[in-house]
Amino acid sequence: MRKLVTFVLLCMTLIVNAQDSQSGKIALNATVATTENITDKTYDIITDKLNLVATSNGCAGRGFDDRFVITAHMQLLDESTTNTAPAKTAIRLNVTIYVGDGIDGTLFSSCNVELKGIGDNKEEAFISAIRKIKPRDSALISCIETGKAKIVSYYESVAPSIITKAKAKASGGHLEEAIADLLAIPTACSKYTEAQSLIGKYGQEACDKANMKIITSARAAWAADPDGNGATKAAQILNGIDCPSKSILAAAKELSNEIAARKQSVADQRLKFEKLQAKWEHQETMSRIDAAARVAEAYWNSRPRVVYRFLWW
Repeated sequence: MRKLVTFVLLCMTLIVNAQDSQSGKIALNATVATTENITDKTYDIITDKLNLVATSNGCAGRGFDDRFVITAHMQLLDESTTNTAPAKTAIRLNVTIYVGDGIDGTLFSSCNVELKGIGDNKEEAFISAIRKIKPRDSALISCIETGKAKIVSYYESVAPSIITKAKAKASGGHLEEAIADLLAIPTACSKYTEAQSLIGKYGQEACDKANMKIITSARAAWAADPDGNGATKAAQILNGIDCPSKSILAAAKELSNEIAARKQSVADQRLKFEKLQAKWEHQETMSRIDAAARVAEAYWNSRPRVVYRFLWW
């Protein structure tokens, strides 16, 4: 129970909206191989730029499938020192950007960008060059579009299997994992609508399960101290309820009405529970997909990161 309550509280803190601009988009995970031998600062700059390339061309920089990647290989073509005071380092850099399957190592597309950079040292010159990558460069647009087409083809072939496995996981009680798997199916896939329907169903089931645990915990707090601070503790616990179904809403209202009736001589206690009930009624109208996304995001963030196996240069 403690693990479930912790999981629910984590869900509540996440700012995730399944209907935002990234929803249903193909996720391209920005990564750079350790063989590039770059500093942490340069790594952050290049991965931020790769994320911008992905999002500027209709992809999500991250999502519920870490299979597909956008990565880069950098080759120093020329390095010189300027005749200025103070002297600067100038470089000419070739950056090859790749899109592909980072799990099985299949390359989908690539393009080359030649850049110049200048800085106080070699690292700063590298960063100066990397910053000049234009996300909407025609070659990059073509590279991303080619990759997206192949990724959609991949999902068309595996979506039926993803749905079948998700149903099995949900039947076994692994609702968060099932939802995360289904959220990976993009809008361009013919199975997207079916996946969204299941996401809504499993999201509500996950919320109901977590919400019932919250109600049980609140009832226990109230029963343990009905004449002292039990009402305040119960209210704090009940505040964690998210996107309640009609059955959960009824159970929560039953407990809050019971507490309010016992504490009716205290006006602020009645007001507290009236506000809680108003909040639940509002949440009942929230999108089930939104609730499912919060559940899946907490699960997804707890997973170990994937180690990619690609060698495209």
